[in-house]
Amino acid sequence: MLASARGYLAAALGNDASQAARLGALAHAARAAGTQLVEQAVQFSDPATDAATVLADLEDFATGAETVTSAAASSGQELSERLPLSAQTVRATMSFSSNWDTGYCAVLDVENAASRTTTSWFVEVEVGADTIDTSWNVDPSALTGRSILTSQDWDHALAPGAHVSVGFCATRAVQNGSIAEVIRTSASFD
Repeated sequence: MLASARGYLAAALGNDASQAARLGALAHAARAAGTQLVEQAVQFSDPATDAATVLADLEDFATGAETVTSAAASSGQELSERLPLSAQTVRATMSFSSNWDTGYCAVLDVENAASRTTTSWFVEVEVGADTIDTSWNVDPSALTGRSILTSQDWDHALAPGAHVSVGFCATRAVQNGSIAEVIRTSASFD
C-alpha cells in the first residue's frame, strides 16, 4: 500500500525535485507512523487535489509520528535531517520592513518556544509567483512558490526563549499583488 500511495504522489509531482524530496521524507514518516499514514495518503490523494496541497496535508498529518525526515533542495544540493516532532517548536512572526508596488522585504522573528535548545530549525513560507531576490540569516530552498528557510551554521542553536531575526526581499510577480505568508515551522532539539 505504501508503494502504491508513493507511486501515485510521485506521478502527480512530476519532475519537481523539492516536492520529490518532501515525498521521500514522508516515506520515512510512514515507516515511523505505520500504515495509518499510508491510509491517510490515499485518502488525501484525490486526483482533483493539487499535489503541493496533498504533501502539506500529509506533512501535517505526519506530526503524529515520532520522527519525520524533512528534506529541501537548496542550491542544487539536497538537504536532509531527522527532525523529532513534539509539542516543542519554534514560532515565526512575519512583519514587513518595506512594502512597495513591485516588491517587499519580510522580516521574521524566529523564537524557540520550547524548553530545550534547538540544533536546527526552519520556517516554510509561501511567496506564490513572487521571486525571493535576497535573504539574510537563512538559506531559502526555493526562490518562488513554497520556500523552506533553513537556519545557518551560526544561528541554528537557539536557547529556550531565544530569538533570531531573519528575512528576505522579494519582487512581486503582479504589481500590488499578494504578499508572503508563514506556512509552518519546525525544529530539532538537543
